[in-house]
Amino acid sequence: MVIPDPSRCTHLAAPSIKRTQKFLNALAHAPVIINSNFITDCLEKKELLDPNDYILKDKASEKKYNFTLEKARQRAKKNEQKLLSGHTIYCADKVNGGIEAFQAIIEANGGQCVPYRGRPGTMISSRRLAANGPDQPEADDVYLISGTDKSSVKLWEKFRTMARNAKRVPRVVSSDWLLDIALSQEWRSGDSYEHPDENTS
Repeated sequence: MVIPDPSRCTHLAAPSIKRTQKFLNALAHAPVIINSNFITDCLEKKELLDPNDYILKDKASEKKYNFTLEKARQRAKKNEQKLLSGHTIYCADKVNGGIEAFQAIIEANGGQCVPYRGRPGTMISSRRLAANGPDQPEADDVYLISGTDKSSVKLWEKFRTMARNAKRVPRVVSSDWLLDIALSQEWRSGDSYEHPDENTS
């Protein structure tokens, strides 16, 4: 049965590893990930074949994204859709791929997504987050996912000021940060994904 709801997905069929909303949302639920040739072959032979003969292998993408798909799937099973639990992640409106896609990915992994437009009244909690383990030491960090278009860049200093006023550490990062976390199913530091703060010497 083909279903659109990733939370009910037992098998995910794809031609290769993709950092798309559908792929990442499904991965959070730890399905068996198979090559989409499985579907074609079942239709051609008019019988249900063994999906275990079609486990997706994509070494090129694993090398590109610095992870192992099966290990990510095992971590997803352990995470139980709580990888981002306790984290509020802000997102600029014009982030590449659309804010709705990032909201879906964040929520599929147990986090909360808040659109950030730099308007007065937006607040960041000063509450310290309890780190979920040794892989999440940055309990005081707060993240804004943003592109580098002019309207988004204008938000950066407002966000950083707001975070510092709440005694939090602002991290303005590219969308790759979240995509790589959701794909690998493990927390990654924002350092290598962070947009520079020109006011920091």
